[in-house]
Amino acid sequence: MKPQEIDSDSAQEKSSPSRRGWLFFVAFAVFAALAVVTLLIWGGSKAAQRSRERAAQTASAEVLRVKTEAASLVRATFTAQSATQQAFAAQTRTAQPTPTATPSPTPQGAAGMALAGSPCLTYYDQQQKHLVFACLRGDTWVSDTVDSQDNSGLFSSLALDANRVAHIAYFDQSNNVLKYAHAENDGWHIEVVDGEAPTGMLPSLALDADGNPMISYYDKKSRYLKFARRIDGQWQVIPIEPVAGSKGVEGLDKNGIHYTSSLALDPQGNPAIAFYNHPQYSLKIARWQEGKFVVQSVDRESVSGRYCSLAFDPQGYPVISYYFYKDEWRSYRLKLARGTEKGFKSEYIGDTWESGRHTSLVLAQDGTAHIFYQNEYGYAVRHAAQQNGSWGFETLSAKGQASGFPSADIDQRGNLFTAFMDTTSQRIRVVQVLPARQEWELGNGVYPSLKVAE
Repeated sequence: MKPQEIDSDSAQEKSSPSRRGWLFFVAFAVFAALAVVTLLIWGGSKAAQRSRERAAQTASAEVLRVKTEAASLVRATFTAQSATQQAFAAQTRTAQPTPTATPSPTPQGAAGMALAGSPCLTYYDQQQKHLVFACLRGDTWVSDTVDSQDNSGLFSSLALDANRVAHIAYFDQSNNVLKYAHAENDGWHIEVVDGEAPTGMLPSLALDADGNPMISYYDKKSRYLKFARRIDGQWQVIPIEPVAGSKGVEGLDKNGIHYTSSLALDPQGNPAIAFYNHPQYSLKIARWQEGKFVVQSVDRESVSGRYCSLAFDPQGYPVISYYFYKDEWRSYRLKLARGTEKGFKSEYIGDTWESGRHTSLVLAQDGTAHIFYQNEYGYAVRHAAQQNGSWGFETLSAKGQASGFPSADIDQRGNLFTAFMDTTSQRIRVVQVLPARQEWELGNGVYPSLKVAE
């Protein structure tokens, strides 16, 4: 029995290597399959990751492209808008006023509309003995004869209407009457305002909102200050107050230049006139109120008010420059009176003791006062400007050249000009004071009146 059992165990031992090999193969196959599956899963994961990365890169590129195009579009739009805005700004700076349905006449030659920002003036030509109108066009002064009658055109006063067409009041010395001229398509239209000779000296002209002329002037016959206005084509003359003594103009300046008046419109469009009353030796102002002129004294100190010039400040108060004289002091001074709620407050302008004749006052948009006047010592033309509560001064005429009768104006852009007669050269000098200094000479003339076209 034992030998058989031994044989049986031997047989089992002989058969076990074969089973172990098969099991090893199966295990290896399973391991290999697991490895393949793992590799496939890992590879698929990596491929998916790479696919996701490529998709993300593609999406990022697309987003960048869209952003770039959007930025380019924004820049292009901004550039176009900037160009449009710049073009609009340039057009705004150079745009001309839109013509109305019935534009004012555009006369031939130099009598046409003035250029915006350019000075125009009238003066009496001493050689031709008539009234001349001149405007600066570019770099050239262009002039035109307004009234060719001999000895016509003294003491002219110029105004430009909303369409920059000229209107002029002046004294006809041949006929001793007040005249008014305005430009039309066929030249100058001239009419007599007051024919009660002798009258019409030293006129001051202003235009109302509709372009109707108003004139203050001295009537030598009645010795009155008068006011004339044209309504519906007809002139209405209003006496205001006697301004000359019993001797009239005798003993004063030639042609009674002390009796100058200055007409301006208040913010409501009502006329106001600053003037000198010789019998009372005082500066006065007449203002239109409720259908009549109401006269008020401004300065009664000694002899005040000759050569006055009126303007209204941004608050609507009247401001007047004028000449003051006190015999016992031998004092000739430039003064300025400012209107307030309580009346007028006067001050001496801190220049020399011999100055202040023939004043011309203009106020800038910010209320800064500029006064042009004649200094009696040497008869030089001076400019006084108020800055930060103090006054600065400059001499405009050359040393040794007697000059006088300055006329000044400033536009809304701050272009400040003055014109005056140079008695040495017998010519009119025009000076641009602000913003840049320029000078011109023209004509053989006296008594200029200057305006800057808006």
